[in-house]
Amino acid sequence: AQDFIVRLPDTGGAVYHFRHVITSDTIYGSILRQQRSEIHGQVAQAIESFFYNRLEEQVEALATHYARSSFQDRALYYLARAGNKAARAFANAEALAYYEQALDLLGRVGSTIQQQLDVLVGMGDVLVFVGEYELARKRYQQAMIALQRRAGLADAHRMGSLERRIAGTCTKQGDYDQALIYLAAALRQVQAGSGPAAREEMARICEDPGWVYLRRGLLDQARSWLQRGLELVDEARN
Repeated sequence: AQDFIVRLPDTGGAVYHFRHVITSDTIYGSILRQQRSEIHGQVAQAIESFFYNRLEEQVEALATHYARSSFQDRALYYLARAGNKAARAFANAEALAYYEQALDLLGRVGSTIQQQLDVLVGMGDVLVFVGEYELARKRYQQAMIALQRRAGLADAHRMGSLERRIAGTCTKQGDYDQALIYLAAALRQVQAGSGPAAREEMARICEDPGWVYLRRGLLDQARSWLQRGLELVDEARN
């Protein structure tokens, strides 16, 4: 059997070993909800302090403890990071679970536009990967609404990126006409911006109609768009 170790406060540092997880679960269940919240917050803060230079290794634990504490703003921060980390590792179910918790917090704590985009776009990307195109599109559209509230030219390339992602969900479902409409809108968005990020996004957008036309068997149009995308990639690098 596996030992479960508990160190109780105010006992002179006494450590107790339990031979079964049910025992530890029973003890945990006997702690008042408010005390649990405080303990989870203290544990999370201790992890942050001890692993201050290796926090990426601890984002899952920090997300879990802060989510069960009163520090819900910190929970949102680490849930988004944990979702992103799981997504990079293609742990899709785990990533979606973290994103779902973070999504629930977006409307309940003060969140930055970057946090909103991290959660909504990150979740959308994972949903595309697992074939949930309708829900992915909904998350991208929610991200667009959040970004539109800022209505600045500095966000033009991010708006274009979201339009491109939505177009991708349409392409995956075989709705090529709708995909081209979104890609045209994405191109207009990015052309309103400037700088390397806008040029890089424009290159991605120009490549996507190429693949749509290729699927339709329109090779000349496909070649034209793909060539333009490659030219923009070269421009962005230089």
